[in-house]
Amino acid sequence: MGCSGSKKKNFNELSQNEKDSIIQIMKIEDDNLEFIPPKSNYENFDWKGLIENIPSEKDKLDKRHILFKKINKSERNYISTKKLKNNFIQYFNLPDEVIKKDPISLASQAAIYKYNRYPENDTVLQWSEFRIFLLYLKQYFTYWKMFLDKKNSVEVNINLNEFKEFIPEINKFGLDIKDDEIENIFKQIDINEEGSISFDDFCFILIQKSIDLDDEGNDEEK
Repeated sequence: MGCSGSKKKNFNELSQNEKDSIIQIMKIEDDNLEFIPPKSNYENFDWKGLIENIPSEKDKLDKRHILFKKINKSERNYISTKKLKNNFIQYFNLPDEVIKKDPISLASQAAIYKYNRYPENDTVLQWSEFRIFLLYLKQYFTYWKMFLDKKNSVEVNINLNEFKEFIPEINKFGLDIKDDEIENIFKQIDINEEGSISFDDFCFILIQKSIDLDDEGNDEEK
């Protein structure tokens, strides 16, 4: 099923000549993209609303169709990662503080490599990878809100006891970390053995673990 309800080819199903042609067309389009900086206020940003409006859950296929079409602004079953980043930022009016950390690019890379697709370059994200892209971002923004609630900043590290308080929310994304596993997971993230972990390392390890455990293939969304 494609985004308009009809069967469409994903990028990796195209011939090499088709891929090369599409990449060239998208490059021209990307060069002409106009980035309009969001005007959202970081201090009063609606994190809860943002998280609720990312349809990464497996039963929200129709909402993903709608969102993909709005962000893609075309009938294609794929989108350049530059256009995806530009339009996602504008659609959700992400504050500048978030944009600087560039989670959109991280989510694109995670989605593309989830299914071991290694094109000539990774400048194209296809529809069947969109749910993983959203799953990454839903976790990322959930954890951002958690750090703000706990530390008032994502630039402040958390210790083991604070990490333990986050476990119930982390487990909602499929990790199921047991009490006797918490300290070991913390040590995996605390690679410098400083007794505390940063937001960036927290996300890098835990989101990747969650995506690795995701057991739904991408066939149903082709």
